[in-house]
Amino acid sequence: KMDGLIAQAVMSVPTVKAVEIGRGKDASNFKGSEFQDRFLLKDGKIKRETNNAGGIEGGITNGEDIVVKFYSKPIPTVRKGIRSVDLDEWVETQSIYVRSDTVVLPAVTLISASRMSFVLASSFLKKFSGDHIDDVKASFDYYLSSRRHFWQR
Repeated sequence: KMDGLIAQAVMSVPTVKAVEIGRGKDASNFKGSEFQDRFLLKDGKIKRETNNAGGIEGGITNGEDIVVKFYSKPIPTVRKGIRSVDLDEWVETQSIYVRSDTVVLPAVTLISASRMSFVLASSFLKKFSGDHIDDVKASFDYYLSSRRHFWQR
């Protein structure tokens, strides 16, 4: 399942604590008839009215943008010590300020995006693999041409 692979990749980033695909946790607030991404014809092509599923349905990408939101824990740096235990003396103590992280969001965003890109590229190559880039391109081109008539007139 693509959503499972993406969630696993993003959740493996140490600071990430939750991942949503599409409307995520908000999906439970909808009725099925409200949540469904309905089809419509636009300029002779089949399109979606919404993207509540976040581009993935039944574990398969559906051609819409893949929408992923993740949540990161706060940075562990605190300027004041917190209650702790001294493992040498076996007594409660106050921790000392030793770190100087100020923000991790730019780094975790880049890392998460690169991990998702790797998942998507791996899945693409699994579907259209070959031992040369020309084989991959030919397989992908054939796939597109064999389905083009279905999605547009």
